Amino acid sequence: MDELDRLEELYFGKKRLSDGKEMAKLVGLYKYCWMLKPPREMNLHIPYNLLTKLAAVAPEGAEENFILDKLRDYGYLKGEPTRDLKRRIEYAINWNRDFGEVSVEVPPLTEVEKEAVKDLIARIEESAGEEDITGAVFETAREHGIKTGRLFSLLSTILIGRPSGPRFGPYVLSIGKDRVIEALKRALEK
Repeated sequence: MDELDRLEELYFGKKRLSDGKEMAKLVGLYKYCWMLKPPREMNLHIPYNLLTKLAAVAPEGAEENFILDKLRDYGYLKGEPTRDLKRRIEYAINWNRDFGEVSVEVPPLTEVEKEAVKDLIARIEESAGEEDITGAVFETAREHGIKTGRLFSLLSTILIGRPSGPRFGPYVLSIGKDRVIEALKRALEK
């Protein structure tokens, strides 16, 4: 799904490639994905891994509403959901039922980043609310000499596979501290 979004961004001119031949090839691929009848306007792009993670923790029978509420909380959705978004949510719910969570490729961590993540895990375990969790990231970044934006980007990449994502504190509480800590520990093992 994320790759299809990337192709769509190229098709609608939101992103460009310097290689004209590669650009034409990928635009053509996008058209073929839609059987030569692509949509007339660009759809809302939400990281698919985020949708599958929300589907994993959503209350059974109320998955769509839970996911839509979280997307509004995170600032991804303003107004009513499109038909395409509802379809993607349905895909994410089905994916989660059939296969579990989507795996994420963890970026290589420096020793300083590894120590920061270890420290952050301990702080998340002790934190109570979303402000405590977000504050823990700021404190950890400062104490380890890492730029705050870099640490948030690293955490987002570890958790959803993209360098930017929802606000960290609310996301941790939505997914569950235990799941986030587990994902961070897996990243340390790689």
